[in-house]
Formats: sequence, structure tokens, C-alpha cells
Amino acid sequence: MALDDVTARLQRICRALGDASVPFALVGGQAVALWVATTDPAAVRTTKDVDLLLRRQDLAKARAAAVSAGMDYFEVMGVGMFLDREDPNPRHAVHLIWAGEKVRPEYELPSPTVDDRQELSLGLPVVSLPGRLMVLLDELGR
Repeated sequence: MALDDVTARLQRICRALGDASVPFALVGGQAVALWVATTDPAAVRTTKDVDLLLRRQDLAKARAAAVSAGMDYFEVMGVGMFLDREDPNPRHAVHLIWAGEKVRPEYELPSPTVDDRQELSLGLPVVSLPGRLMVLLDELGR
């Protein structure tokens, strides 16, 4: 049931952002699951949240799209997120990662840009492997 909720939340926000022509890419655990599914679907594991890469300048448009999907924007401890009105738990939220910006000041590299994405078989824009690998390597070096 929880997996179905995450999948439904992911599909709703992606559809709303796509309909509003807001450029974005999936990152984090959901992106990893989609990449793994391209080579070994039986090895897929998922997370209870969704992480989206957005350009900061698209936030107003993204917020409007999220409202149409039954989600509201909040910031909790400096992290932007869309909370589902039916399940307003920050651990289950759609967390926002700002494209081209450092997630934390001590990170050497910024997040990828939303242009650094590709569509996988499910038609969802996912951060490209080279873009994500650069960020992961930087995080692991810390």
C-alpha cells in the first residue's frame, strides 16, 4: 500500500509539472529505482519519498502545478517540499533539489541542471547517469 502511495504521488506531481511545462528531473531513490529497472527489474528497491530537481526560478510555476495535484509548498529546516494534502508528512513529501546549486555549502559540486536528464521507458525525466555520478562522487568524497 505504501509503495502504491509513493508511485501515485510521483505520477501526480510529474504529470502536473509536465502539463504546466515546468522542466524537472527525478533524482534520489526514485531515479535510482527507474535506472535499475532498465537493466534488472527484480532488483528495484524504492523509497518513501520523491526527490525532484527543479530550477529555482521555476518555483512559482511549480507551486501552482503542485496545487493542481493536491500538494502545497512548505519549507522545513531550509528544505523546499510539496506536501500531499492527504498525507502531509515531510518524510513522504516531494523534496526539491535546486538545479545547478550545491545541496550543502561544503559540497564541491552543484547539483546537475534539469537539462542533464533523459526519459526512461516509463516516460519520466530522470537525471542522466553522468550528471548524477558527478554529484554522488562528490558526496562520497566528503
